Amino acid sequence: MFLSNARDDSYFCRSFFPEEKMDYTKNQASWTLLYKKKRNLIDGSEYILYDRLKKDVK
Repeated sequence: MFLSNARDDSYFCRSFFPEEKMDYTKNQASWTLLYKKKRNLIDGSEYILYDRLKKDVK
């Protein structure tokens, strides 16, 4: 199920898929998260949430 946020901060159902024997992940692109950080726009501080980048590449 996919939800969307309306302007009045309420949520509504955008779409959903019935649970059947169909594999919806088949033939879809696969993505891998390598790096993610959170940045505070007020004070400029940064916090690394996830880091899987190679440090020593030769």
